[in-house]
Amino acid sequence: MNILLVKEAMRKMTKQEQTQEEYIGGLNKVANVALLEKYIKDINDGKKSGSSLDFNKLVSVLKTNGEDPNLFVDATPAHIEGEANRFLNDSSDELKGFFDKYGNRILDDYLGLQEEGIKKGLEGLTKELSKAKTPEQKQAMLNNLEISLYENLGHMLSEYVPSENADDEVKAIAGNLEKLNSLNKEDIETTVDRELTDRYSLEYGTKYGLHLDYNSYHEKHKQGLYRMLGKKFAKVSKEGEVKLDKKAFKAAYTNEESLKKVSSLLALKMAKE
Repeated sequence: MNILLVKEAMRKMTKQEQTQEEYIGGLNKVANVALLEKYIKDINDGKKSGSSLDFNKLVSVLKTNGEDPNLFVDATPAHIEGEANRFLNDSSDELKGFFDKYGNRILDDYLGLQEEGIKKGLEGLTKELSKAKTPEQKQAMLNNLEISLYENLGHMLSEYVPSENADDEVKAIAGNLEKLNSLNKEDIETTVDRELTDRYSLEYGTKYGLHLDYNSYHEKHKQGLYRMLGKKFAKVSKEGEVKLDKKAFKAAYTNEESLKKVSSLLALKMAKE
């Protein structure tokens, strides 16, 4: 046995283990930073609305990240909030370095999970394709499969902010969905009336006094946009096989905000394994 080859193999194995440990540790750090940012936002929102403020959540995350527990003994809310903001500032460069080094791997791992989940979710529909008795019936099944895939994928993608390099249509769809999802009941009715008026030159809600299910129309509008968004990143073969366009996804969502969300999901999955 060649001792040098054995040593080299052990060295490579150790390096791989160190890389994996660094990767998992980085994902956990990102997840905790994202959680801390959420809790700080909740506190800031609570200050504006006069709601009760929970600073214990900040302390819990900070302790998880190795902060000295003694820092928080009899600490005032202002001190806790200050330590949380300090931790976020100190973590900024570390996260940027982590994303620069592992950003591509993070998205590859995430897309792999999504492909696996999509295949499992569509197993029933793809099995039904083999039972189609006519080409027309098979095509109708494929159409249903595509609608389901695009809508679900688009709904998931709507939670991410497109990067500057994203396709212009992707950015436009994402912007429209963000607006629609932020509307309250009154805004929904006004928006639907305006859309129908623009489309058909009719004042549906006032001139004709027609009864409209505003929420239903609003949801259908969003569903159409979800399908348009999902279709930009996936294709379905005639056999019902699904393929994600990883290149397009990376171009559209390689940015710090999206990487934070994706990293948090990966960290959560690894914690459950």
